[in-house]
Amino acid sequence: MRTLTPATFAVLLTALKKEPSPTNQNPADDTPLCLRSKATVVTTTRHKGNASVLGVQAGEFDHFVIT
Repeated sequence: MRTLTPATFAVLLTALKKEPSPTNQNPADDTPLCLRSKATVVTTTRHKGNASVLGVQAGEFDHFVIT
């Protein structure tokens, strides 16, 4: 498990807020989705990944970032 610093998490949230909103909202879509960076791999499903991005875009994670 990897822990992000508040600054790194803020960068991630900012980047996701700039992305277009996901359009595939089928709860049955269990297509694997892997998000990769140099040192991190996040594996989830397409539906859960889309739900997370929509939550970020709605500001649901903003309270985790100390500014």
